[in-house]
Amino acid sequence: MYMRFILAIVGVLFFPALASSQELAAPASSSRESRAKDMWRCLAVAQGQTTRQESYSILGIFDDLKKYVLKNRNTGGFIYTTMLSRRSSPVATEEGYPVRRESFIGTSSSDDLSDRYVMCLLSSGYQWKDSAKSYFEEVRDLANQGVASAQSELAMLYLSVGSGAGRVDHNEFANLTRKAAEQGYPVAQFNLSYAYAQGDGVEKNEEEALHWMVMAAKGGYERAIPILQRQEQIMEQLKSRRQDTATLESDLTAAQSGNAKAQCELAMRYEDGRGVDRNMSRAIEWYRKSAEGGYREAQGYLGVIYDKGRGTKQDDAEAIRWYRKAGEQGLGQAQYNLGIFHLYGRGLEANKEEARKWFERARDSGYANAELVLRERF
Repeated sequence: MYMRFILAIVGVLFFPALASSQELAAPASSSRESRAKDMWRCLAVAQGQTTRQESYSILGIFDDLKKYVLKNRNTGGFIYTTMLSRRSSPVATEEGYPVRRESFIGTSSSDDLSDRYVMCLLSSGYQWKDSAKSYFEEVRDLANQGVASAQSELAMLYLSVGSGAGRVDHNEFANLTRKAAEQGYPVAQFNLSYAYAQGDGVEKNEEEALHWMVMAAKGGYERAIPILQRQEQIMEQLKSRRQDTATLESDLTAAQSGNAKAQCELAMRYEDGRGVDRNMSRAIEWYRKSAEGGYREAQGYLGVIYDKGRGTKQDDAEAIRWYRKAGEQGLGQAQYNLGIFHLYGRGLEANKEEARKWFERARDSGYANAELVLRERF
């Protein structure tokens, strides 16, 4: 009885180790060089430095890895602890092989880095020896067991037609990604952030997008860290947008009632995308209503729009018309721009004296650049 108990304990400790030693075999046609390339590429993916699609651009140092793939070992199971921890090169044993960190996804020997590494190799055509399962089947089975890395990877497979999932399903993507993210898996948190930012499978929500991006950054996912560094700034921007949305209705009501200032404010909203979807056609429509109502700022903005061809065909004559209306009402920037048109003969005959007149008016209106032009050109 005592011996049976000991054997049971040994079995619990030993069999997970057997599972974790299972070899991940490369495609039979692969070369030593291609295996080295796969390993380096997937190490980069595991570290969050790049996605699988982007990773081919960082292979300049894979030659340093290639010499460690010795004696044509047909395996992808070498997981270099030193490289996963971002040290310069693998450490070799006395026999010349690199230190090997065994991992089988979902076992006690796995971790986020090695799981991502193995997932990447599986998706690249590697297979566990003695297994006939497809990559999709491997990942699906692990995801059903609650393995976060597999849930995250399976979610991504639902975004690709040829992945084995059989369909593109944004809702399934969001559902699986959330399960992994809620387990603290940084890659899934990063992906869930993008889902909320784009509205993929979930309702678009910028606050939720920021929350999950920050969580990914705190979990060490490198591509998310710049967002963490700008967290306070982004939160202020979101707060400002919420305020913009809250005042939209009152601005719209005032604009529709003919208030020229409110019409200009509404136009700027459409131009900048504040509280509404960005729409230059609507912006121009409201700028024109405000400008025709005599609001000089709207007249000046219309001048710039036609001057630069923003959202409409560039038109010097229209730009001059609106700059002149705003300039006659004392708008310094419009006066300065009219001076430029007269100085260089844009849309009208060049006239240095007329240009001087408008630059002087712009200076007197407090437009600083006008003084500089007057000193340098007159």
